[in-house]
Amino acid sequence: MKKVNPHIIQWAIDWNGLTIGELEKAFPKIRQWLDGSHEPTFKQLEKLAAKTHTLVPYFTMQAIPDVSLQIADFRKANPGDATAPSPELFDTIDELLFKQAWLRDYFVEVGADKLEWVGAFAHQAAMPDVDAIADYLHELLDLEEGWASQSGISSTDEAWRTLRQAIEKQRVAVCISGYAGTNTRRTLKVSEFRGFALSDEYAPFIFVNGADAKTAQLFTLVHEMAHILFFQTGVSRPIEPHKPFGGEDETERFCDQISAEFLLPRSPFLGIWADTKDKEAALKQSTKEFKVSTIVVLRRALDLQLLTKQEFGILYDRHCKDRDLIKADKPSGGDYYRSQGTKLGTVLTDAIYTALKTGYLQFADAYKMTGFKSQNLDRFYRERGMVL
Repeated sequence: MKKVNPHIIQWAIDWNGLTIGELEKAFPKIRQWLDGSHEPTFKQLEKLAAKTHTLVPYFTMQAIPDVSLQIADFRKANPGDATAPSPELFDTIDELLFKQAWLRDYFVEVGADKLEWVGAFAHQAAMPDVDAIADYLHELLDLEEGWASQSGISSTDEAWRTLRQAIEKQRVAVCISGYAGTNTRRTLKVSEFRGFALSDEYAPFIFVNGADAKTAQLFTLVHEMAHILFFQTGVSRPIEPHKPFGGEDETERFCDQISAEFLLPRSPFLGIWADTKDKEAALKQSTKEFKVSTIVVLRRALDLQLLTKQEFGILYDRHCKDRDLIKADKPSGGDYYRSQGTKLGTVLTDAIYTALKTGYLQFADAYKMTGFKSQNLDRFYRERGMVL
């Protein structure tokens, strides 16, 4: 075995936000590994690699591994300011890129049509007509203005399901999860990202951070759809309360504005705020009517000059301060197969099923794609009335 590089061990520890003290119980000689006075065995390296979510060969490299973000980083106005992703975000993007590559090949192989609407506004990316794009999305998704306040949609959960289903009908693979891979302990940080889009004419993907609240996920879903309309692939930033929608990055600002216009249409939104001088009442009615988060309503009201910066600050401190902008929904510990269905999404789930039935996909590859074992995959599909 090649000589282990102590600097790589230290890098792996730092990358995962761990301390030497936290690792000493599992690796009693880790300090000796770091000062070079003792070499770990191959089995110990395997164990350390699993603990730090790295690859064993990394530990014998001369230079620090490149774990820069695999796709564009829309969270930074200047690309040079991009920071290394957490292991959880890095692995999640890797997983989705792998799934997208397979799904694209599958759709091409079976003769699926290109999705003509993908990139429909790529020519406007530098100076988009926000209202026109929001109108286009309403038509594309068959969700008229004010859809979330209709009598059939009485809760955020119903609005979330309605929007997701409408997007998936357009053959967008929507994957939602609050953790990386199959390890529920590897939680995704809302403070790091809220979602990302992988644009493609055959198999566009949207990933939404499931650790976020459903009200925030609604905004992210539309935001990522806007990126796909611009034919953009990249990671999106969280909403920053004291900056305009999208912060300093033009791309993010446009997508946030489109999402805001789609979810909180100007005319009915102005109607709510014009009918009352009670800002608290308007805030409460808006979150109820449009099924979105408090911070999104406050930002929309500020951008439409319905609130002064002082009023915004007061309401923000009262409702959002000392929280992660939007408090995430508490995990219910619900049904395992349902949560996996949410993570995989309908488009990918159906494609894998058909590919298995026609022999295009082998079961061993399906297990890798879904994270299921044999008996679990069978039950997952049986619960959907689909027999393998």
